[in-house]
Amino acid sequence: ALILRRGPTHWTHLVKWEMCDDTFEYGEWIKGRIYGEKCDLSPDGKLLVYSVWHRKIFRSHATESYTAVSRAPWLTALALWPADNANGGGGRFIGDRTPVGIC
Repeated sequence: ALILRRGPTHWTHLVKWEMCDDTFEYGEWIKGRIYGEKCDLSPDGKLLVYSVWHRKIFRSHATESYTAVSRAPWLTALALWPADNANGGGGRFIGDRTPVGIC
């Protein structure tokens, strides 16, 4: 499982929960909002598709909102799709390596 911890203000922290042995892997912090209803963890728990909104992005060609695929619980994008606003985006996995509904 993946826990999206919100807070302090405008920050989100990812925590991977290995439920079989009840251990936690503390992942990345991001200054922005990850929309829990627009993200999904792959069935094998290795990949994450997520939609995020940043207040400000420095030294980046991405817009303020985007959808990305990364290795959970990290946010380094393996693939990224910019969005015009935070209303769209996100996706679901239908297999270990097959996200759908992106954009």
